[in-house]
Amino acid sequence: MDCLQILERMLKTITWQRSDRPGYAVGWVVALVLVGTICWLSLTSAPPQGPDFPSADKFGHFLGYCCLSLWFGQLVHRFWPAIGIGLALVALGIGLEWLQGLMGFRHAEWQDAVANTLGVFAGWLLCRTRMRLLWLQLTRLLAARF
Repeated sequence: MDCLQILERMLKTITWQRSDRPGYAVGWVVALVLVGTICWLSLTSAPPQGPDFPSADKFGHFLGYCCLSLWFGQLVHRFWPAIGIGLALVALGIGLEWLQGLMGFRHAEWQDAVANTLGVFAGWLLCRTRMRLLWLQLTRLLAARF
């Protein structure tokens, strides 16, 4: 089995794994919006300024990728597909940092890539707890109300 077959098999598992849950499609749309937001924030020439304390930038990287990983973890509960998504998020963080280095108006920092990776790992660990049920509980609550 080559790499493309493994990736194709993993994507089939991820995409159709729990499509019967309420709000599942909305969850994937939100996930794609979050990825797009992370990409825009990483590549824009004038990103919004966060709070002013030491290492605030690194904390923002950590928090952004932790939330992203936690969100995807709520959509994908199986172990190996979750590992695959985690590795893809790590690659996204490193790739975006590399692209920043190629742009003339931003610069790449390896510390940002480390913060991104640690954030993905923290989000993955949170998904091993009951936090992974947050989206499911929210969609059930909203479905019951409307």
